[in-house]
Amino acid sequence: MSTGSSEEQVFEALRAPGNAVGVELGAALRRARPDRFIAFTDIYAFDVAEFARHRQAVLTPRVPSLVSWGRTESGKFVCPSPKTGWFDVEWNGQRLEVVAATFGAAGEVPETYWWIVGADEATVTAFFLAVCKYGDDVHGEVLVFNDGEFTKSSELHQAIQAASWDDLVLPGTLADELRADGRRFFSRRAFYESHRLPWKRGLLLIGPPGNGKTHSVRALLKELAHPVIFVRGFQGRNTSVAGGVAEVFERARRMAPAVLVMEDLDSLVDDSNRSFLLNELDGVARNHGLFLIATTNHPEKLDRSLIDRPSRFDRKFHFPLPDADVRRAYLTKLTANEDPALQLSSLAIEGLVERTNGFTFAYLKELLLNASLTWADEEGARPFEVVARETVKLLKADLKTADVSVGSRPSLRAIGFAEASADSLEA
Repeated sequence: MSTGSSEEQVFEALRAPGNAVGVELGAALRRARPDRFIAFTDIYAFDVAEFARHRQAVLTPRVPSLVSWGRTESGKFVCPSPKTGWFDVEWNGQRLEVVAATFGAAGEVPETYWWIVGADEATVTAFFLAVCKYGDDVHGEVLVFNDGEFTKSSELHQAIQAASWDDLVLPGTLADELRADGRRFFSRRAFYESHRLPWKRGLLLIGPPGNGKTHSVRALLKELAHPVIFVRGFQGRNTSVAGGVAEVFERARRMAPAVLVMEDLDSLVDDSNRSFLLNELDGVARNHGLFLIATTNHPEKLDRSLIDRPSRFDRKFHFPLPDADVRRAYLTKLTANEDPALQLSSLAIEGLVERTNGFTFAYLKELLLNASLTWADEEGARPFEVVARETVKLLKADLKTADVSVGSRPSLRAIGFAEASADSLEA
């Protein structure tokens, strides 16, 4: 960057060593704008690029800038993020300037810092708070915490909006009880407060993989229609385990009333972070308005301190392997709208029900998909129900091979499942 204008001269401070960069740049900025109020921030909530992308302000580069392109989870959309540059801002009838600079000491991961320049402290303060508030809120997105930082996922939000209870076949009153628990929590705030009860609740969904826990969570989130934080991991490059846990709960409290989701809790919690998580869960007034949903495929891996105390997870919902009645209903639902050649008669479905004891919903779905592809490869040479029966044998062999390779699934009888494991599969 050539020297010339006062704006360009400010960035000469980027040549300073290590942590001196911030001091040098701030001093140069004050010399360039001696009659203006200048504030500094490094918090992640000050996402002025998102603020401008959503047309809350107009951001115009004043000098050549370094803008980093990110992408959404689907890879379909670009998310530009200024790293170094000077920008004019038009906001709420006011004119301000923001300066971005990305740097770090030797061996550290570079971070982006911001200086806000305005006519007076009141204007700068109002702008700063407006940007941070917008950054904290979600706008057709789900807030995801992973690798020590928050990102907003519109794709996950869309997946939640596409979820439907009609796509699930769950045993008994499981779906009704789960939905009622969520609705009751958010509709009874006055009751909690009038009886001086902590307005917080935790649900734990337990069961082997492929049995509808994830889809149920998404359908419930869609129905509750409250802001969501989704935790994929607590530790990051620049964030300790304790720091990650604290960041998640601090952000959730600011968003409350909100839903905090921890899928595969057994993989998120270990000896290094359990005490930190328990301390956050035990907060009473601090967790006001938080509805926690966690899932686990392996409850035997969870410390008893997490699952035995009601104030941490008040209800445990068990998602068992589907019994014969549920398998029958699910197979009927999956084939009802298929091409006539791929539909199964009641007698054929009954035969599959008898042969699929121990199958999860995921395996039942794979059964029909695999059979459909095989039938198509053969150009319909054999009836679809014959192909489906043979596919059951292949999938049973897969399950047995998995048991030999990674060990049989742990018994679930101790926590209330009617069917225990793949060991009960027919030979």
